[in-house]
Formats: sequence, C-alpha cells, structure tokens
Amino acid sequence: MKKLLSLILTLVMLASVLSGSFSVTEAAGYDLHLDFSFGEVCIDEGENGQIISVAGLEHFNDPGKPDIPSKSISVLIPADKDVKSVSVTTGEALVYEDVLVQPAQALHYAQDADFEDVPFVFDGDIYSGDEQYRQENHSEGTMIQIRGYSVYTLLLYPFSYQGTTLTYMPDMSVDIEFGDLAEPLSDLTYIPDESDESFIEDCVENMEAAATYYAKANVAPAKSTLLGSGSVNYVIITQKPFKAEFQKLADHKKSRGLSAKVVTTADIYNQYQGRDKAEQIRNFIKDAYNVNRVKYVLLGASAHGKSPSVPTRLL
Repeated sequence: MKKLLSLILTLVMLASVLSGSFSVTEAAGYDLHLDFSFGEVCIDEGENGQIISVAGLEHFNDPGKPDIPSKSISVLIPADKDVKSVSVTTGEALVYEDVLVQPAQALHYAQDADFEDVPFVFDGDIYSGDEQYRQENHSEGTMIQIRGYSVYTLLLYPFSYQGTTLTYMPDMSVDIEFGDLAEPLSDLTYIPDESDESFIEDCVENMEAAATYYAKANVAPAKSTLLGSGSVNYVIITQKPFKAEFQKLADHKKSRGLSAKVVTTADIYNQYQGRDKAEQIRNFIKDAYNVNRVKYVLLGASAHGKSPSVPTRLL
C-alpha cells in the first residue's frame, strides 16, 4: 500500500498540469504570487453517491471521506532559500445543496482478487453534518530535491463538504514568502545547470527561479574516483566477465550522442567504502551523480545463483 501511494503522489507531482487559467505575478510582501481559476463542476451519478469532478483536478481522499477534487502544485524554491510562509486566499464560493458525494474507496493492488467487492464506507460525522471536510483550503507543504533543485509541493482544496452541502471555490490565490535556509544542505553537493531543467520544467509553476542555481555551477571541475572529471550520461555496472559484452551497449549509446562508460564491481569494491557491497555500489553512484552528473545507471549481470552478482538494496 505504501509503495502504491508513494508512486501515485510521485506521478502526480511530476505530471501536474494547470486547470482553467493560471498566472504568476508579484505581490506586495511576498516573493511569489500564483492565481488559479478552475473549471466548471461536473456532477455525475455513481453507484454510491454522486461523483464530483473538475478538469485538471485530482482526488486525494482517505477511504470513507467525501471524494472531492484537489489541485497539486509544485513551486521551485530559489537557491539557498526555504519557504517562510504560505497564504492561500479564495474568491466567491459556489454552494450546491442536496448533494450526496460518493466517498473515496480504499486503494488496492490491481491483482487483489476481491478488489471489486470492497464496500464503500461513509464517514458518519461528515455525512451527518456534524463535521466539515475539508476545514483548510490547502495542505501542509513538503520540500523535496529533484536533480539538485529544491521543490515545494502542496495540495489546494477548492472544495469542502458537510452533510449534503458541497462548497466550491473556483478562484484561489497562493502567496509564498521565501527566507534564507537555517542550515545549508551540506549533504547535497549536486549543483544543477541548464541541462537539468528538463527534470522540472513540466512540474513547477515558476521556472524563472531556476536561474538562481546556476551561479554555483561555475566552479573548478571535481573528479570522481573511477570516472574522473567531466559529464558521463550513462554508466553500466557489471562484473568483469561481462565487461566486453556490455561495452558493445556502451558503444551503441555513444553512437547516439550519450557519453557512456562501463565500470566493474571489482573496481568499485577497490575504490569505495561501505558497510557491504551494495552500499559500496551506492556510494559510487552518489559520486558519479554529484561529480559526473550521471543520468542513467544500468546494473547488468547474471541473475543466477543464490545472491545477485551486482548487489542491490531491495525496497
């Protein structure tokens, strides 16, 4: 379940799209001002209530809670900054009476045999009118790192529900104030440049902040233990008996414009420390990522035997 939820949130963050109209402006007292205008509400009949949808909005609700739509947004935090405050304001509300919103259903893996037999549960406090859902107009935000960029992501809640009353706020504004980091990100040495923008350009609202990261990129080139200095796009990790065969793949990648290299596990074990071989490989990949800006890593070897010939951490 945790892996499925993590995958869903990651995909939503990476594939976030604008719904309705959207604009970025400056607001007094804030570093970033975002305006959102969402589309019309579509109310369809479902088997266990009415299904609420708006183009471009997604559903993130616990089982039993009214399945009302939300908006996921991601903001690029300027280099060496942190989110100091977030303020979300709403425009005029639209109220829909006598609406029985279908509750969210429990998530299940597709291979579960009884997936279609999972019952819908109604949260009694909300559907009786004793409690409002949602009580806030946005979630608590989370900061993550993507290819050296700091990205702040949160959910906007344009809907609330209580009893049989559905309230919709199609216009929302987000004001974000940035402040200096309390402590530098000492464990994150990767510094992005313009070539890394493809990792975030489709998921953040304010790409103009990316330029704040590039002043640090003009430093003396470092050298990783095995790959030396310079960019390496594609690294293949294998055992020595397979090196010649995987070199053919590396040559093919080079013919397509990628810089590719083959590294053996023996080379890694001789040069990198770790609690075990899997961590030694991980430390090599970290070095290649931070220094050589590697984008693709292939672990390739024989899968036969009691233990993998290229040790890995399993999740």
